[in-house]
Amino acid sequence: YIRTEEEAGHREDVWNEMNREYLESQADKQRQAEANAANGIFAPPTKRKRKSTDPQAPAKTAAEATARMLKT
Repeated sequence: YIRTEEEAGHREDVWNEMNREYLESQADKQRQAEANAANGIFAPPTKRKRKSTDPQAPAKTAAEATARMLKT
């Protein structure tokens, strides 16, 4: 959609009004993070799970694939 500047501004105002609580919570989080950084407090990095690389070879038959699927 091609919108005029006026339409885009109105749409932004509506979105901001509808999502006010979210925007306020994000601003609070940002202020808290900045305050913690100023005091030398840093959040520990989050650990991510790695996808397991299953060394199994692909099933040769449909029955074998079904049996593996039911096993896990």
